[in-house]
Amino acid sequence: MTLVLFGLFFLFMLLGIPIAFAIGASTLYALHQSGVPLMVVTQQMFQGINSFALVAIPMFILAGDLMAQGKVSERLVSFADSLVGFMRGGLSVVSVMAGMFFAAISGSGGGHHGG
Repeated sequence: MTLVLFGLFFLFMLLGIPIAFAIGASTLYALHQSGVPLMVVTQQMFQGINSFALVAIPMFILAGDLMAQGKVSERLVSFADSLVGFMRGGLSVVSVMAGMFFAAISGSGGGHHGG
């Protein structure tokens, strides 16, 4: 079965099919030959992306784009640069401090949550 899977994958690659389609087609063929119902494959695919935690990804992208368009990110980096940029290795310290600011604004910091 593994030989069929990799053989088809490399055949599709030699034919010039894009990698994503080559992986998908060779996997579907191998699953079909092993007797796995294709309905189970689609159910497992949708179950894999049916996670509430994945909703945060587009929101973080939106927040980053809004901060970039509003020049908030530039102001935060220049503020961090004015605080610690003069120190030896200041660029790395500015980077860490700006990351701390972004984490504090977005709520993604790993601090203590009460208790």
